[in-house]
Amino acid sequence: MRRPIFACLFFLGLLGLWEGLVRAGYWSEVILPTPLSVAKYLWTSVEDGTLEKAALVTARRLAVGYLIGLAAGLPLGLLTARFRAAADTLGVLALGLQTLPSVCWVPLALQWFGQVEGAVLFVVVMGTVWSIAIATDSGVRNIPPIYQRAARTMGSRGFHSLVHVTLPAALPW
Repeated sequence: MRRPIFACLFFLGLLGLWEGLVRAGYWSEVILPTPLSVAKYLWTSVEDGTLEKAALVTARRLAVGYLIGLAAGLPLGLLTARFRAAADTLGVLALGLQTLPSVCWVPLALQWFGQVEGAVLFVVVMGTVWSIAIATDSGVRNIPPIYQRAARTMGSRGFHSLVHVTLPAALPW
């Protein structure tokens, strides 16, 4: 019972500190509004439906961007897991680009696309494609070799083996 009380007191203290710093003039309320201003804005946004609409737009952007990242990252990961030359080139590139925070892509997206939906989608895709490629590569490399041998023994080859053996075995179950 003490932990929840302590946690609530901690966060109430943070809110009080925030309110105090804004009221003391350390930050302009335009740059950092008070917690009460934020709460009022959220409440009016819920009442007039704008928060729900904005949340749906954001969810749609995330879903579409993730699906595009999945469509690009999955084959890339399969390629790097299968061919050493791809692992030494594309795999290293993916590892390097995956370490960048997504916010680093924002200036490039704005420069290349302007302030349009495509720029936001680009940032989401770049934030997901490299992680998916690396995770796919790692998952495929960690499949026990006996699975592939057993599948070949039973006549599974090519696309059938990829869909029914490699991909299910690479999933993090």
